[in-house]
Amino acid sequence: MSFNSWNVIALTNGSLELTQKLLEQSGSRQYFTEVHSCDELEITKPHPRVYQLLPQIAGSVWMVAAHTWDIAGAIRAGLKMAFVTAGEGDYLSIYPQPDVLAPDLMGAVEQIIARESAISP
Repeated sequence: MSFNSWNVIALTNGSLELTQKLLEQSGSRQYFTEVHSCDELEITKPHPRVYQLLPQIAGSVWMVAAHTWDIAGAIRAGLKMAFVTAGEGDYLSIYPQPDVLAPDLMGAVEQIIARESAISP
């Protein structure tokens, strides 16, 4: 499984314009196939309708987030989740548990790849 076969999509509570600008400034915009903002619906995460902005893609869909409320909302929307602990620290047990806990983005990606590789040859 290669990273090139993935659709990487940003889903933000921030404005689309600001998010696009931040991704471009960081040099990471090229890795995202799509960028969506809650502004499209005029509601914010963790409202379940926001997660419906994600396109229906064949295969596994994972969401990676650094906010517990975002994980909880996405799990309620039926997505597989990875929580990056670098920002908020420990994941609170009062929230639905994510599929993956990782200290940083690369750790989350490695665990997701390992899980997906175990499922499909």
